[in-house]
Amino acid sequence: MITLFEDEMELIEVNFPNGRHDPVSGPSYYTSGYSNGAQVIDLIESLPFNRGAAIKYLARAGRKDDEIQDLRKAHWYIERELVRMGASL
Repeated sequence: MITLFEDEMELIEVNFPNGRHDPVSGPSYYTSGYSNGAQVIDLIESLPFNRGAAIKYLARAGRKDDEIQDLRKAHWYIERELVRMGASL
């Protein structure tokens, strides 16, 4: 159940089927498939941005957007991290 405020005055409650719908803090494309309930953000929040973004796109590949597109995005962030580190491509 999620509690929302309508018109900043009236409290309303919204029930979602099976209590699992949370597109803000736990979208299914980042949580489904992990048996321990871990979320990708738990892993990536302590990493440098480019590395975390690459892992995010690898973890969700084919679950939210086109799988190839997500893999290309991960590759793009990996290349940015390599350049940031001074590696030649």
